[in-house]
Amino acid sequence: MINAEILLNALENEQEFPKFRCPYCEQSFCSIDNSLKINYNTEKSNQFAYEVGEPTDLEGHFSYKLICRNDNCKEALIVSGRTNVIEDGYDSAFDDSTGEAHDYPVYKIKHKIDFISFPINLISLPKNIDTNIKENLLSAFQLFWIDLNSCGNRLRTVIELFLDKLNIPAGKLHNRIKNLEQESHEYHSFYKILTASRLLGNECTHTYHSVERIDIIKLYTILEHLLSKYYKIDNSTYINIVSDELITKYGVDS
Repeated sequence: MINAEILLNALENEQEFPKFRCPYCEQSFCSIDNSLKINYNTEKSNQFAYEVGEPTDLEGHFSYKLICRNDNCKEALIVSGRTNVIEDGYDSAFDDSTGEAHDYPVYKIKHKIDFISFPINLISLPKNIDTNIKENLLSAFQLFWIDLNSCGNRLRTVIELFLDKLNIPAGKLHNRIKNLEQESHEYHSFYKILTASRLLGNECTHTYHSVERIDIIKLYTILEHLLSKYYKIDNSTYINIVSDELITKYGVDS
């Protein structure tokens, strides 16, 4: 599971805003400074939830300052976004007046990030990664929370830069990746997974409808694998599965 999946899973399932690895020192975790925590429901949703008696109609906004807990770092980030209330199962309580136990719904707050002041690494980056690839990945990490199509477009740029690293001649992305199709090519093992990446990158760039978050996560997974292979950090099984899923979904175009 890559960093993006871990963080999204925590945002979906934890009551409090989750801790995450500090993007500055990458050694400790950032957590909320409670003295600078803003969290409120909109007046419109307060009124509507009161009228219909449904907590799930509450919508809110949050702004948190998070501090790295590493004493040698202590860097700060600002995170802001929206909240909504969701049902989280049922609990039982004893009613003294009737002498019976009743089930009642339990609720929790779910956070959706809209802005982070410094990009959180959504995949692990090799220490020796090229600056231009890293900069485009950091830009994509921030866009992940705001605009998935723009994020995918930036990741498509990462693929182009990666092909430059492989000394693949300039040209249309489809043709560049075709260079790897021959089994005799040094980087033939990258052919299928780069094809899958290109197909999704094209979808993000050339269509008007939004792509799905799960597909962007698959693309991040593929890129993490490519970078770890190229920069000599090994990992391997899940990649063929997600590549096949993207090729099946978006089709092999010309």
